[in-house]
Amino acid sequence: MSFRRVIYVCVLATITFCGADALAQIKVVPREKIEQIANPQTVANSGMFFLEGRSVDLGAVEESAGVVEREIVWENRGDKPISITKLNSSCSCLSVVAVERVVAPKEQGVIRLRFNPQQRLGGVSYRVLIYSSLSEKTPTAALNITGEVLSSADQSGAYPESCGALRLMSRSVKITAGESIRVACMNSGGEPLRLEADMALSSSGVEMRVEPAVLDAGAQGDLVIRYDAAQYKSGQPILLYIKGLQLPPRQRCIVLELGK
Repeated sequence: MSFRRVIYVCVLATITFCGADALAQIKVVPREKIEQIANPQTVANSGMFFLEGRSVDLGAVEESAGVVEREIVWENRGDKPISITKLNSSCSCLSVVAVERVVAPKEQGVIRLRFNPQQRLGGVSYRVLIYSSLSEKTPTAALNITGEVLSSADQSGAYPESCGALRLMSRSVKITAGESIRVACMNSGGEPLRLEADMALSSSGVEMRVEPAVLDAGAQGDLVIRYDAAQYKSGQPILLYIKGLQLPPRQRCIVLELGK
């Protein structure tokens, strides 16, 4: 018996066994509805004209790049105002906002896209349906959003010292009085870091700022440290404690060595 005949016999036997009740549970989706989902019908001659077309290519985006924004400009080429009533995105990772809700004839409006590439590796393809005062049920226009999310190379290995999510090039550095030094750092966590010197614990005379001021997830930057030698007490260590890390003090401490 051929493989195809075996399949046919098995299917026929299953249908015979299950009977009419099982067949009644099978829902057949009309071909027209499938086509509508894949290629939604929009309002004809709506007057909503997109200056760069209805396909938006986000290009290649690194997963750790953070939220990507695009502004889509459209023009009302109809003879009456168009009021945007609803914007639907096919993915929660893509948010859509109409900057101008009502656009008069011959005027322009902007639709802002914000795409979060986290956990969206590979090629992406989404659809945005725009509803307006022209119809409650039929979308006025549809936008196709495409792009590619690339895996970001893990740079944390270049920062051997760990203070929780904060990775440092070193936790013991030499510093010259009155001059600023930079300690390369990286946020290896999934949330932004806002750091400053913990003055309640740090040695007197120590100052610190972070560039950039907010370290986004996966971002690299510098701790910029300065020390006032007039505050130095001979024989005592110069300690900088970092505030903004959920760690015990000893795990968020940098030791400074005063040089000449």
